[in-house]
Amino acid sequence: MKTRIFLMLLGLLILVFASVLLAFNIFLRAYIRSDADAQIVSMALVYANDAPEDTIKGDGHKKERRRSKIGSDGDVLILDSDYEILKYEGITNMPEAEAESFAGTLRQEGADLQESRHRLIRAPLGEYYVSCMPDARTANAYLVFFVDVTTANAMADTVNTALVVILGFALAIAFAVSSSIANSVITPVRKLSSFAEEIGKGNFAQHDFPFFDLELASLARIMNQSAEKLSQYDSHQKVFFQNVSHELRTPLMSIKCHAEGIECGFMDEKKSSRIIEAEVDRLSNMVEDLLYISRLDSLAEIELKEGDVRELVESCAESVRAVAEKAGLALSFDFDSDCVLLCFNEKHLSRAIVNLLSNAIRHAKKEIRISCKTIGMNAVIAVADDGDGIASEDLPHIFERFYKGHNGKHGIGLSIAQSVAALHGGVISVDCRDGTKFVASFPGGGGR
Repeated sequence: MKTRIFLMLLGLLILVFASVLLAFNIFLRAYIRSDADAQIVSMALVYANDAPEDTIKGDGHKKERRRSKIGSDGDVLILDSDYEILKYEGITNMPEAEAESFAGTLRQEGADLQESRHRLIRAPLGEYYVSCMPDARTANAYLVFFVDVTTANAMADTVNTALVVILGFALAIAFAVSSSIANSVITPVRKLSSFAEEIGKGNFAQHDFPFFDLELASLARIMNQSAEKLSQYDSHQKVFFQNVSHELRTPLMSIKCHAEGIECGFMDEKKSSRIIEAEVDRLSNMVEDLLYISRLDSLAEIELKEGDVRELVESCAESVRAVAEKAGLALSFDFDSDCVLLCFNEKHLSRAIVNLLSNAIRHAKKEIRISCKTIGMNAVIAVADDGDGIASEDLPHIFERFYKGHNGKHGIGLSIAQSVAALHGGVISVDCRDGTKFVASFPGGGGR
């Protein structure tokens, strides 16, 4: 990550400096050439064939020439066809030795003395923009106009060197900045990775990460929440398996004892057979509940269909009526006269309601009250009994798997009811002020 960040900054800096360097050189070179061309044109007008005679005597021609903007004024040489300098007093200001060297460079470059095109000539003593034309006043003579741009080009090279040096400093700063930025990200990521590794090993201890970045702090908070939930889940799983093993062991031991008693002949066969049959039924129901709640845990969503939930509640009540009447309990109903609409899964919701009714049958003394109404925007189903209520110490745990209160069965029914309600987006609450009343509230009852 540190390398990638540095390379990104490096690429950005190089791109910016390269663009600045290129633009600077293009515009500066163009400006130098433009100024040199303007001076050459100005001198050509002075020395043209139709120029007045007084413009080429003494310093008279300088009054007509364009002043340089780049620090070097233009000048002129008169050469013959063999690139030899013709001496014209007052014509050129270039020292003789430099003029000879310049003429020699023109000879080596093979410059066309009749060509008026402006070109750059690099002589041993400097760089010049040059333009040539025949001298109409003298046979076999040529006017060579030139502007010394050595100083201007040297200045451009100096600026280029300065930019390269600045780039070097910028790269050093970029490396330091990228290292600082990368470390500010890498260090927290390493800590979070180590934390994730500990979670993977089963160590769910939470950690305090004082991160300044909002995103990293949020990630740390979420990981701590995940660790807490995993810790709770792990604890619940351990308790779950302990309870399962205990609940399975008890009927199995009973079955084994009665089977051995029958085999040894000291137990009544019919009585023992009825007990074995009852324990087998108990095991079957428990295994069925375990498989069902396992399937519920794996469901992300269920298929829902809109309907009148009153019919489902009434059907569930009828399915347990015989058991209730056998226990001497009366069922009373309080339903809305209008439809109580709800999107529900009939199979799952009926099981949850039957579990609530079965729980009420075990604890009721004389009556079980069942209601189904639309309250506000919710469909509300309530099952109440007139029993002694739930002990205060049991109340926080009644929806935990395999938690059995007084006269409990095997501690799965209410857990199933709660899971089914959650799949429907609802909640189940309990009120123990007068007996026990379970209230299941589901969204969407009155708004359809």
